[in-house]
Amino acid sequence: MTYLNPKQKLALLSLYSEEIKKRLTPIYYSPETIGLLRELLDLNKFDEICLFSANETEFAENLWNSLVTSPMNSALYDTILSYLHPIDKELHAVLCCITENDSRSNFRLVLSNLDDFWTHLNVESTITFFKKMKCYGPVISRLELGLEGVQDESTKKKLVLRIIPMVGANAVTDLMRSIYDNSEKAAAFVNKLRPDFLRFYKLIDKARDSPRGVITFCPLNMSIEDVLDPSAGSKYEINLNYEDIPCSSVGSDSVMSRLLKSIDRREFEETPILLRDYQKELCESSLLGINTIIAAPTGSGKTVVAAYIIKNHLENLERSDRKPKVLFMTPTTVILDQQAACLKKFLGHRYQVFAAHASDSTPLREIVMEKDIIVSTPQLVVNMLNYTESEDTDLVRTPLDVTTFTLVVIDECHNAVKNSPYTVFMRICHRLNFSHRIKPGSSLPQILGLTASCGVGGASTEKDAINHVVKLCAVLNCQVISTVRKNADEIKRYSPFVSDDIVFCKEENNGSRPLFLERLCTLMRLFEQKFYEIYKNEYAYWSRHSCISGTNQAERPSWIYEKFTIAPEDKTSIPYLNWVSNHRRRFVPETTFYEETSKKKAIEMLEVLHILYRAIELYQDFSTVESYKYLKEQFTPRQAFLTEFSLDLWEGYSKEFEALQSSDNVLVSELV
Repeated sequence: MTYLNPKQKLALLSLYSEEIKKRLTPIYYSPETIGLLRELLDLNKFDEICLFSANETEFAENLWNSLVTSPMNSALYDTILSYLHPIDKELHAVLCCITENDSRSNFRLVLSNLDDFWTHLNVESTITFFKKMKCYGPVISRLELGLEGVQDESTKKKLVLRIIPMVGANAVTDLMRSIYDNSEKAAAFVNKLRPDFLRFYKLIDKARDSPRGVITFCPLNMSIEDVLDPSAGSKYEINLNYEDIPCSSVGSDSVMSRLLKSIDRREFEETPILLRDYQKELCESSLLGINTIIAAPTGSGKTVVAAYIIKNHLENLERSDRKPKVLFMTPTTVILDQQAACLKKFLGHRYQVFAAHASDSTPLREIVMEKDIIVSTPQLVVNMLNYTESEDTDLVRTPLDVTTFTLVVIDECHNAVKNSPYTVFMRICHRLNFSHRIKPGSSLPQILGLTASCGVGGASTEKDAINHVVKLCAVLNCQVISTVRKNADEIKRYSPFVSDDIVFCKEENNGSRPLFLERLCTLMRLFEQKFYEIYKNEYAYWSRHSCISGTNQAERPSWIYEKFTIAPEDKTSIPYLNWVSNHRRRFVPETTFYEETSKKKAIEMLEVLHILYRAIELYQDFSTVESYKYLKEQFTPRQAFLTEFSLDLWEGYSKEFEALQSSDNVLVSELV
């Protein structure tokens, strides 16, 4: 390994500072994971950083600055490598293999004079200079891809300097030549590093005309015939003028591959997935490819665990030259975008995450085939799987079946019961498997279920509860239910059981609040009396047919529809709400009146009573201010359509309500 002095080590870390800071953010939530990094800080400095950092980003920035300026920063490089090794082997490998291979590019010269190189470097002119040399083509192409959309000049310079260790023995010399003409100070700096630089560079440039030659190498796991096959192109050719023979073979773990990743900013922009011990326990069986239900409490980070499993799945299949595709299903559209955003946070810079909505005008099948991770509701997926071409259409649609996906994540999987969309989706999988209709070369996807609890399905006995869970596992084709056992104490710290604390509060009898409620109830009785009057005088007969299609009087679901009833006396009770709702939605619409206007008046009375009841709910939970505000919001747009009776009552009582407004509420006072 090439030796780096402390200054060079700190310079190397500074080129990757943004990536390292992202890997420090999880310490904000789990301070115990700081490990040996804490020993580099002054006494109590870490606690101070935790206390005064407003968020994870500010915390990582403060921690990194403190580590870099620490009196013990000479040990920072090795300590950072020790910290990164278990959590991000890619970044760890990049930092390591730079130190192992920089001798061929004299990269230490750049690290020793990083501030001066930084000052005199012009990104555009350096890239233009390097593009003139054919040997730098592949690396410069990758660099330009990494620079797409980058506006920050500091980031651009870091990415340019990262390429130096990978482009040959003359890389630093070519870098110096690219900045030589930028200014007189730049030329003076270059001549200081290498006296009479232009003469020296001419000698180097002339040597390029006599290259060391090109050789073809054969990896151990391949035959010579395959290597020499014309279709392989120059994949196994090495130009010794600017490349070294790979230490192992061409592949994802080769030195060149790791270094190429170091200039692709997208590889390190994504948020690292750092699992706690209980989260690692939860994903053990899924990482082995076993269909699993992960059952863990709300707030324990099941989506983060799923993101880790998805990333592992995608990487494993890519290494085996298979095409991975992940389907992440949520039961409703409410949390669809939320889950998609979470997956993009962890995986979006390396993989394409797409949130599919039924309202999308884009061709979903084509998009599904293009993206790596699709977040959707199960119903939308089932609709696409069940689609059949009509005979009169010439439209050719992209074929889609369940074997298109290699991993299916089912969020809130306890909903896979009866004929739910989740169940329908899994039924398609079971039928394919049972009938052996899976096309050659394909297989059913791995299943990962996520839930806070498998539930008991309304079971009243232990046997029935067990049967419910077994049935759920059968529907999802899952052999394992993964729960936290070994790290139960840890999960309690992050997802503790919260018990309900019930406090009984006595409503005050004095002041404006009880008077406000009394006037509300009085107004309700006036509308009730008007409703009774309309019903008594205008009622003709009640229809024998229910408004529920296909049922008659004998089949009605509740006795309450059988006859007209008087409203309960307690206007604040649930039975009162039931009375209003049943008469407004069922009884009155099914009653025939002598005049149609009488039915409309009766319904109006019930609608007003419903509004007044909701105002009482706001009065109970909040204040008279909120209750009166709600009343005004409901009555104001209706004033042009209300009967004279309703309008007169509202205008009279609204003045009383306005005078009785108060922000007091014993429930709110008890909470705060």
